[in-house]
Formats: sequence, C-alpha cells, structure tokens
Amino acid sequence: MDRYALTGVLGADSRRIGAESVDVPETIEPHAHDFVEIALVVSGHGTHISRTGTDDAVAGSVFLVRPGSWHSFEPITTMTVVNVYFDERVLFEHLPWLFTDATSSRRLLSAGTSSWTAPADVFGDAVAWATSLEQRPQAPFMISVGLLTCIMAVLTDFGDPDRVEQVAASSSDLVWSVVAQIVADPAHEWSVPAVAAAANLSPSHFTRIFRRELGTSPARFIAQVRLERAALLLVSTDLAVARVGEQAGIDDANYFARIFRSAYGISPKEYRAGIHLLD
Repeated sequence: MDRYALTGVLGADSRRIGAESVDVPETIEPHAHDFVEIALVVSGHGTHISRTGTDDAVAGSVFLVRPGSWHSFEPITTMTVVNVYFDERVLFEHLPWLFTDATSSRRLLSAGTSSWTAPADVFGDAVAWATSLEQRPQAPFMISVGLLTCIMAVLTDFGDPDRVEQVAASSSDLVWSVVAQIVADPAHEWSVPAVAAAANLSPSHFTRIFRRELGTSPARFIAQVRLERAALLLVSTDLAVARVGEQAGIDDANYFARIFRSAYGISPKEYRAGIHLLD
C-alpha cells in the first residue's frame, strides 16, 4: 500500500492547502497519506472503502479521511471527485472555531474516515469553493485559508449565520475543545483527571459526556490518537521504533509494540516496511 506525502501532491513549495478535480474510471487502489483529504463526489456512482467499512459513493457524498488512514474507490460508473487536501495543523492554527461544535468536531477527529451526504445546494457551494481553490495554486496562503474556511463552513452547520450565533460553550463543546488539544499534542501527559480538569468537569461527568459524544472512553481515544501519530512517524521519519513511541506519548517500547499490533494487525517495523511514503 502506498502512502502519499502532502509535498508530493501539492509540490515542494511549502503549500499546505490545495485541491484538484479527478475522474475515476477505474479502481483507485488502497492508499494512505499524511494529510487530511476531503473527497466530494460530483458525479458517477461507486463504492468508497476504508478501515471503517464501505459506503456508497454518489453525487453529494462527502468523505473526510484523516492522516494515517487508508481508503480507496471502486467506481461502478466513471466518477468525478473534487479532492481538497490540507495539513491537519491548519485546522488548529486557523480554523479553531470548527471545534466549538460537536458534529463538526466528530467528523474531523474521529479515527479513520467520516462520511455524510450534503444537501444539493450546500454541496454545490462546497464544490464551487474547492474549484476556486484548485484554480489558485499560487495564491497567498491566507487566501487558501479563506477558501478552505468557506468549504468547511458550508459543509457544517456553520454555513447558516443563525447557527453561528447559536453556538454556545456547552459541556459538550468543552469536551470537544479538549479533544482538539489532545489531537494537537498527543505526547502530552494526558490522563482522565487532567483532561476533565481542562474542561472544568469532574472525571465522572467528563467521561460520561465523552462516551456520549465519541462512543469511546477518554483513555481509549488518547491511545487511538497516539497510535495514529506513531503510524505517521513510522513512515515519514527514520526514528528508531522506540523513539517513535516516545514522540507519540508511549514511553514503554514493549507496550507500544503490543498495542500497535493490536490496532493495526502488524508490528511497527512491519508497518514501516509495508507502506511506502511517496514524495
């Protein structure tokens, strides 16, 4: 399975956001990448496959693939897909407002791939903004940020001005704010009491809300984020396996190897050898 680097897709000129329209007449083999990809299916019909399962891919389908996750397309009829690519750090540096809403946060931060069908008018706006981004490959960075902001706004409830005014700091929103912090810095010494304190909630209340929002415990989510970061480091650096674990927040090398195999089905060394990062 190949793995694509953002520099290979957008060029080695330090671009961090881009888009392209592609026709998919035949199967796109499973592949992974070190960036966030949003695939907007404009026309055609097929199947989208990822580690989280299979989904129909029809006009209006939206697929968000996180760094470190693999996916593929199997078209039934030729598909046209507009892909938006960006460095995940752009979300935390320039679009932090996305994490004040539980729905958009769940889509952005859930492991693997998130998928949904957008209303026709909303989808059309998202494609228009993505096309504008594709047509401006040399635009100043903040112009690209602005276009990405428009895409993300229309693909979430934030596309409605009334919805923006209604967003408040509820308990759920506080939990998602902490989730964003964990993703931004998985190597931090996170613990349930620490993350609950960051949300100004008791550990038991925090855990209850966390399970409701993400369907898993805080401890399991922290482990998931650390393993995703480790997977990225394995194929994008020459760090020793033990050092990769440390930088992902897992200091015990034996424990790191054990939980990595449990999650990915192979050892960290096998993962590094089996996935090739394409520049």
